[in-house]
Amino acid sequence: MLKTQETQEAKEISDDDDDETNDDTDDEGDVHDSTDDVITLNVGGVRHETRIQTLRKYTRKTTRLSEVADIAEKTGKKEFYFDRHPDFFPYILNFYRLGKLHLPMNLCGNITKDELKYWMIDDKDIEQCCWVHYIKYEETHEMLEMFDRDEKHNRLATKRIKADASRFERIRPKLWRFLQDPYSSRGATVSKQLQLVY
Repeated sequence: MLKTQETQEAKEISDDDDDETNDDTDDEGDVHDSTDDVITLNVGGVRHETRIQTLRKYTRKTTRLSEVADIAEKTGKKEFYFDRHPDFFPYILNFYRLGKLHLPMNLCGNITKDELKYWMIDDKDIEQCCWVHYIKYEETHEMLEMFDRDEKHNRLATKRIKADASRFERIRPKLWRFLQDPYSSRGATVSKQLQLVY
Protein backbone atom coordinates (compact mmCIF):
# COMPACT_ATOMS: atom_id res chain seq x y z
CA MET A 1 0.00 0.00 0.00
CA LEU A 2 2.86 2.35 0.84
CA LYS A 3 4.57 1.65 -2.51
CA THR A 4 1.36 2.35 -4.42
CA GLN A 5 0.94 5.68 -2.64
CA GLU A 6 4.59 6.67 -3.37
CA THR A 7 4.18 5.67 -7.03
CA GLN A 8 1.00 7.72 -7.32
CA GLU A 9 2.69 10.77 -5.74
CA ALA A 10 5.68 10.40 -8.09
CA LYS A 11 3.30 10.23 -11.07
CA GLU A 12 1.52 13.41 -9.94
CA ILE A 13 4.88 15.21 -9.59
CA SER A 14 5.96 14.12 -13.08
CA ASP A 15 2.58 15.24 -14.50
CA ASP A 16 3.14 18.65 -12.88
CA ASP A 17 6.64 18.78 -14.45
CA ASP A 18 5.18 17.94 -17.85
CA ASP A 19 2.68 20.77 -17.52
CA GLU A 20 5.50 23.20 -16.84
CA THR A 21 7.57 22.03 -19.81
CA ASN A 22 4.62 22.28 -22.20
CA ASP A 23 4.43 26.04 -21.71
CA ASP A 24 5.37 27.89 -24.88
CA THR A 25 8.35 30.21 -24.81
CA ASP A 26 9.31 32.85 -27.34
CA ASP A 27 12.76 33.95 -28.50
CA GLU A 28 13.31 36.07 -25.41
CA GLY A 29 12.48 33.14 -23.11
CA ASP A 30 9.13 34.59 -22.00
CA VAL A 31 6.62 31.91 -21.07
CA HIS A 32 3.22 31.96 -22.78
CA ASP A 33 0.46 29.97 -21.10
CA SER A 34 -2.08 30.41 -23.86
CA THR A 35 -2.10 29.78 -27.57
CA ASP A 36 -4.62 32.53 -28.30
CA ASP A 37 -2.13 34.50 -30.38
CA VAL A 38 -0.90 31.52 -32.45
CA ILE A 39 -1.87 31.65 -36.12
CA THR A 40 -1.27 29.27 -39.01
CA LEU A 41 0.21 30.50 -42.26
CA ASN A 42 -0.31 28.05 -45.11
CA VAL A 43 2.15 28.99 -47.86
CA GLY A 44 1.93 26.91 -51.01
CA GLY A 45 0.50 23.97 -49.05
CA VAL A 46 3.13 24.06 -46.28
CA ARG A 47 1.77 25.05 -42.87
CA HIS A 48 3.72 27.29 -40.49
CA GLU A 49 2.60 28.26 -37.00
CA THR A 50 3.75 31.46 -35.36
CA ARG A 51 2.60 34.09 -32.92
CA ILE A 52 0.99 37.38 -33.83
CA GLN A 53 3.64 39.21 -31.81
CA THR A 54 6.36 37.58 -33.93
CA LEU A 55 4.81 39.09 -37.06
CA ARG A 56 4.96 42.54 -35.48
CA LYS A 57 8.70 42.50 -34.75
CA TYR A 58 9.61 44.06 -38.10
CA THR A 59 8.36 47.55 -37.24
CA ARG A 60 10.24 49.86 -39.65
CA LYS A 61 7.39 49.73 -42.14
CA THR A 62 4.21 47.86 -42.89
CA THR A 63 4.72 44.41 -44.36
CA ARG A 64 2.32 41.77 -45.63
CA LEU A 65 2.71 39.70 -42.46
CA SER A 66 2.23 42.68 -40.16
CA GLU A 67 -1.05 43.29 -42.01
CA VAL A 68 -1.95 39.62 -41.45
CA ALA A 69 -1.23 40.06 -37.73
CA ASP A 70 -3.59 43.07 -37.61
CA ILE A 71 -6.34 41.14 -39.41
CA ALA A 72 -5.89 38.10 -37.17
CA GLU A 73 -6.14 40.22 -34.04
CA LYS A 74 -9.17 42.19 -35.22
CA THR A 75 -11.19 39.32 -36.73
CA GLY A 76 -9.95 36.37 -34.69
CA LYS A 77 -9.10 34.48 -37.88
CA LYS A 78 -6.42 31.88 -37.13
CA GLU A 79 -5.42 30.52 -40.55
CA PHE A 80 -4.29 32.28 -43.72
CA TYR A 81 -3.42 30.83 -47.10
CA PHE A 82 -0.85 32.32 -49.52
CA ASP A 83 -0.26 30.88 -52.97
CA ARG A 84 3.48 31.61 -52.91
CA HIS A 85 6.76 29.71 -53.15
CA PRO A 86 6.83 27.32 -50.15
CA ASP A 87 10.62 26.91 -50.13
CA PHE A 88 11.24 30.63 -49.74
CA PHE A 89 8.79 31.39 -46.93
CA PRO A 90 10.81 29.86 -44.04
CA TYR A 91 13.49 32.50 -44.74
CA ILE A 92 10.83 35.24 -44.49
CA LEU A 93 9.46 33.84 -41.25
CA ASN A 94 12.96 33.52 -39.78
CA PHE A 95 13.50 37.18 -40.61
CA TYR A 96 10.62 38.02 -38.26
CA ARG A 97 11.83 35.60 -35.62
CA LEU A 98 15.55 36.47 -35.66
CA GLY A 99 15.67 39.93 -37.23
CA LYS A 100 18.12 38.73 -39.90
CA LEU A 101 17.21 38.10 -43.53
CA HIS A 102 19.20 35.24 -45.02
CA LEU A 103 18.40 33.97 -48.51
CA PRO A 104 18.44 30.53 -50.09
CA MET A 105 21.29 30.15 -52.56
CA ASN A 106 19.45 27.53 -54.61
CA LEU A 107 16.68 29.83 -55.84
CA CYS A 108 16.83 32.14 -58.81
CA GLY A 109 17.41 35.81 -58.03
CA ASN A 110 14.22 36.70 -59.88
CA ILE A 111 12.18 34.51 -57.51
CA THR A 112 13.92 36.10 -54.54
CA LYS A 113 13.15 39.60 -55.79
CA ASP A 114 9.50 38.74 -56.49
CA GLU A 115 9.05 37.12 -53.09
CA LEU A 116 10.61 40.05 -51.22
CA LYS A 117 8.34 42.41 -53.15
CA TYR A 118 5.26 40.32 -52.35
CA TRP A 119 6.04 40.08 -48.64
CA MET A 120 6.85 43.84 -48.69
CA ILE A 121 10.37 43.42 -47.31
CA ASP A 122 13.10 45.76 -48.46
CA ASP A 123 16.13 44.16 -50.09
CA LYS A 124 18.32 46.39 -47.94
CA ASP A 125 17.53 44.04 -45.04
CA ILE A 126 19.44 41.17 -46.67
CA GLU A 127 22.40 40.09 -44.55
CA GLN A 128 25.91 40.74 -45.88
CA CYS A 129 26.68 37.06 -46.32
CA CYS A 130 23.74 36.70 -48.72
CA TRP A 131 24.04 40.11 -50.36
CA VAL A 132 26.75 39.00 -52.80
CA HIS A 133 24.48 36.29 -54.24
CA TYR A 134 21.57 38.70 -54.55
CA ILE A 135 23.56 41.58 -56.06
CA LYS A 136 25.10 39.18 -58.59
CA TYR A 137 21.58 38.52 -59.85
CA GLU A 138 20.88 42.26 -60.03
CA GLU A 139 24.06 42.94 -62.01
CA THR A 140 23.36 40.06 -64.39
CA HIS A 141 19.79 41.26 -64.88
CA GLU A 142 20.97 44.81 -65.68
CA MET A 143 23.56 43.47 -68.14
CA LEU A 144 20.96 41.36 -69.93
CA GLU A 145 18.62 44.34 -70.19
CA MET A 146 21.46 46.38 -71.67
CA PHE A 147 22.16 43.64 -74.25
CA ASP A 148 18.47 43.50 -75.15
CA ARG A 149 18.35 47.29 -75.64
CA ASP A 150 21.46 47.20 -77.83
CA GLU A 151 20.12 44.33 -79.90
CA LYS A 152 16.75 46.04 -80.29
CA HIS A 153 18.48 49.28 -81.28
CA ASN A 154 20.56 47.45 -83.91
CA ARG A 155 17.49 45.76 -85.37
CA LEU A 156 15.59 49.04 -85.47
CA ALA A 157 18.53 50.87 -87.04
CA THR A 158 18.59 48.30 -89.83
CA LYS A 159 14.83 48.49 -90.38
CA ARG A 160 14.74 52.28 -90.61
CA ILE A 161 16.78 52.44 -93.80
CA LYS A 162 14.67 53.90 -96.58
CA ALA A 163 14.48 52.21 -99.95
CA ASP A 164 15.86 55.31 -101.71
CA ALA A 165 18.75 55.68 -99.22
CA SER A 166 22.27 56.15 -100.48
CA ARG A 167 24.73 53.27 -100.48
CA PHE A 168 26.56 54.69 -97.40
CA GLU A 169 23.29 54.97 -95.41
CA ARG A 170 22.57 51.31 -96.13
CA ILE A 171 26.09 50.16 -95.18
CA ARG A 172 26.48 52.35 -92.06
CA PRO A 173 24.49 50.12 -89.57
CA LYS A 174 26.40 47.04 -90.73
CA LEU A 175 29.70 48.92 -90.46
CA TRP A 176 28.83 50.05 -86.91
CA ARG A 177 28.01 46.48 -85.89
CA PHE A 178 31.21 45.28 -87.54
CA LEU A 179 33.31 47.76 -85.53
CA GLN A 180 31.44 47.57 -82.20
CA ASP A 181 30.45 43.91 -81.91
CA PRO A 182 33.22 41.40 -82.62
CA TYR A 183 30.67 38.57 -82.70
CA SER A 184 28.38 40.14 -85.30
CA SER A 185 30.23 38.35 -88.13
CA ARG A 186 33.33 36.31 -88.84
CA GLY A 187 34.99 39.33 -90.41
CA ALA A 188 34.38 41.38 -87.26
CA THR A 189 35.88 38.61 -85.12
CA VAL A 190 39.00 38.42 -87.30
CA SER A 191 39.30 42.22 -87.28
CA LYS A 192 39.17 42.37 -83.44
CA GLN A 193 41.71 39.57 -83.12
CA LEU A 194 44.08 41.39 -85.46
CA GLN A 195 43.63 44.60 -83.44
CA LEU A 196 44.58 42.73 -80.26
CA VAL A 197 47.67 41.22 -81.87
CA TYR A 198 48.97 44.48 -83.38
